[in-house]
Amino acid sequence: MADERAATLRIVYQETCKTHNSIAGFRGTLLGLLPIASGAGIFLLLGKLGGDNRWLLLPIGVFGAAVTWGLFMYELRGIEDCTVLRGRLKNIEQELGVPVLSSQFGFWPGGKLNLVDEIGAAWIVYMTVLMTWLFVAGAGVASLAHDRRALWELVFGACLGVLYLVVLWFALASCKWGHDYWTKRRWSSEVDKQLRELKLSVSDRFLLENEIRPGREAKGPPKRALRGGASGCGG
Repeated sequence: MADERAATLRIVYQETCKTHNSIAGFRGTLLGLLPIASGAGIFLLLGKLGGDNRWLLLPIGVFGAAVTWGLFMYELRGIEDCTVLRGRLKNIEQELGVPVLSSQFGFWPGGKLNLVDEIGAAWIVYMTVLMTWLFVAGAGVASLAHDRRALWELVFGACLGVLYLVVLWFALASCKWGHDYWTKRRWSSEVDKQLRELKLSVSDRFLLENEIRPGREAKGPPKRALRGGASGCGG
């Protein structure tokens, strides 16, 4: 029975990995193609639409912004899906007896400064494309004002730039709904939560490897790990 259970878990693990990788791969492809396609389209539109037809930039810009926002919603959902799948894969690894620090999903370190990762990249790319399409729409509105059209475009662009910086600051620095909120969703197990809170060095984490076993809830770190964590944080 134990062998059959392990074989079943391996099959489930493989299929879940395929699902996770397909979602993550599509997100990466979308993240790369969106700015390229949008940039090329905007460059052509701004070059060809002029004079009396420049007002068409308004509906085109609104359309582009709406599509970008919809894709961003899909990206946020993809982050949630990948987070759930990583948690399930992590549990399967624990059931199979894979050590936390040797598993693919058991210990998932954050990016540099807790910002340089796929979540931070998504916020920057999608918000940049969204604000660019809004600027295109604003250029269409400014074209309706025959007097000082260039000035209105400059003012609208400056306001969008300020809004862009504010949104990015909130998204990347806010602890409630920004980058940290999505990052914390990765830490779904008590094992990872304790490792993160202890702020142990790499060598100290290995001390916990033989203490935390699959199927046993970690009620608290061993005393020697606490001493190691304290010394690691003191510097």
